[in-house]
Amino acid sequence: IGPFFLLLAFYLQLGGGRSALETGLVILPYSIASIVASGVGVQLAARAGRALLVGGAVLLAASQALLLPVVRGGDPSWWALALPMVVGGLGLGLT
Repeated sequence: IGPFFLLLAFYLQLGGGRSALETGLVILPYSIASIVASGVGVQLAARAGRALLVGGAVLLAASQALLLPVVRGGDPSWWALALPMVVGGLGLGLT
């Protein structure tokens, strides 16, 4: 996760010309979704077990698949990046 955010920050700041604050705002949906999903994941862990981990990992992979066409299209807007960030945050929180 660390290298992903480092490269995303470089991409948004150096490639997209965003400020550090704007880059942080792009990453904010990831953080919020991760916090929410981790609370839900703790409650589901006893019942779901491994399926919860697998589901979280699938969501993480899906977020990367959603992010690829967004970043290939040039300089993406905050709204275009929000969905992949939320999906990734949910996946990380469940995992």
